[in-house]
Amino acid sequence: LPVTMAVALGGALAAHAVLLYDFEETTEGWEHEHATPVQGEVLKGRARHGSSSLAYDFSFGPKSMILHCRVKEGFPRDYSAPAFRGFSAWVYIPPGALQWEALMFARTGEDWKWSTGRTLKQLQPGWHRVQILREEIANLDHIQDIGVQVINAHAKTKARILIDQVEAIMDEPAADPGN
Repeated sequence: LPVTMAVALGGALAAHAVLLYDFEETTEGWEHEHATPVQGEVLKGRARHGSSSLAYDFSFGPKSMILHCRVKEGFPRDYSAPAFRGFSAWVYIPPGALQWEALMFARTGEDWKWSTGRTLKQLQPGWHRVQILREEIANLDHIQDIGVQVINAHAKTKARILIDQVEAIMDEPAADPGN
């Protein structure tokens, strides 16, 4: 069953979140999309919601500046309902004096059109909410996948990046809008 909770989105008053992925027991179909992908794992004991999150140990450097993680399982899906307001996810940035960025994306339509939410820049260690709003997504009726990118273009480092609490944001409480 989907879990709903009240949230604020993009400066608007209140909305309700439908929890899509929480990574309590499995990676739930999420993958690192790369020529040489690293495996995600469920990390117990460190989470934004619940008791687990999805962890990727990734080596950032000149040829691998972006950790690009997505879920394709259960897609394509139709999110064109008027109550749909966007997607959000939480990303954990590890300690260090590096310059981190993060964003949420969706690819839509038969041509897998790329859409992104606002890039969060100069992130400090800790949990950060990335989101992509309805108006930033092309072809709401044919979303192929959603995902998160974590970027470090300024340093060569190995880091453990965590993802948790991936949600669809709705105007009012509702069942999973992608069904």
